[in-house]
Amino acid sequence: MLRLLAGEAARRFGGRSAVVTGSTVLTFADLDRLSDQVAAGLAHRGTRVGDVVALALPDGPEFVICYVAAAKIDAVTAGIGTERPELLARLDPAIVITAPGVLPPLPGLDVVTLPIERGGPIRLGSLCRREPPPPPFPPDPARPVVITFTSGRTGPPKGVVFGNRQLEAIKVIREHGIEVLRGTPYQLSRILACGGDLPDLALILSSGAPAPPKLIRALRTRYRVPVCNRYICPEAGLGLGTRPDDPPEDAEVCVGRPGDGVDVSIRNADGRVLSDEDEGEVLLRSEAVMSGYVGKHTDHAVFARDGFIRTGDRGYLDHTGRLHLVGRV
Repeated sequence: MLRLLAGEAARRFGGRSAVVTGSTVLTFADLDRLSDQVAAGLAHRGTRVGDVVALALPDGPEFVICYVAAAKIDAVTAGIGTERPELLARLDPAIVITAPGVLPPLPGLDVVTLPIERGGPIRLGSLCRREPPPPPFPPDPARPVVITFTSGRTGPPKGVVFGNRQLEAIKVIREHGIEVLRGTPYQLSRILACGGDLPDLALILSSGAPAPPKLIRALRTRYRVPVCNRYICPEAGLGLGTRPDDPPEDAEVCVGRPGDGVDVSIRNADGRVLSDEDEGEVLLRSEAVMSGYVGKHTDHAVFARDGFIRTGDRGYLDHTGRLHLVGRV
C-alpha cells in the first residue's frame, strides 16, 4: 500500500514538501525516487519479503525514506527511533539501519549506520543504489507490513504486528477538506504553551492518553476550532472518537462513540457483557485488529473468543453510546 501511495503522491504533488526538517526539505518526488534507490539497496543486501527492517533512526527524512523503501520490497518495518534501543532485543531483524552514536555494537546483526548530521543534507550512504527496486509481489492481505510497539505503561512494551488487511481498514479521513492538528495531550499542551498562530487550522485531535478537560477547553479557546478526543490501543488498530459536530463538552467528559466498523463491549472479569452505565473492561473489535504479537508474548490473553481485543482500560457506555474511561483494570 505504501508503495502505491508513494508513487501516487509523487505523481500528484511531486514538487510539494513531504518532509521538512530544519532547512532540509524533501518533496514527494524526492521521497519516491530516494525510497526506490534505498529499496534497491536493501534488496542488494539480501533483504527479502517478510524480513524485519529495524529503523533506529532519529526523526527526519532518512527515517521516512527508509520506512517507505522497506515497504517497497514487502519487508516488515519496525521503527524504534532512538529513545528505546532496547526494543531491538524483541525483534529478529534482517537488517538494522541507524545513525552514529545511537546503538552499542551489535555483533551478529547486519547494521548499516547512515552518516546523518543534525541539520545537514540527506545522507543515505551505501544503502542508496541508483537503480530500480525489484518488482512488487502479488497482493496478499495477510502479509505482515509493520511492527509497532505498545507504550509499556502496563508492562514491558510488546511488538504488535499489522498486515495489509489491517492497514487497508485504517483509513485516513479528510474531514471537510481541512487542516488537522493531531497529537497526544502532552504534545498539544507544549504546542499551546508556545503560543504560535495556526491560521489554517480547522480541527484538533487529541489521542494516545486521557486529555484533561482543562486542556480541551484551552485548545478550543485559543484556536477557535473543534477539539476532538480519540481513543485507541495499538492492538485494536481502530477505536472511538468524538466528532467535530458533537457538543463541545463531549470531548471533555468522554472519548466519543465507535466509528464505522468498530464494535465496543464492556465486560466484567468473567467475560459477561455489561449493561449501559455499568463499569467494566473495555473491549474493541474491527477489521483492523492486529495479527498478533512479536516474540514470546501470548496472544490468547488479549483476544476474547469472539475476536474482541481486551484493552486493559476500565470504563462504561452511557445511554447515548458514549464511552467514558475511568482507569485501568
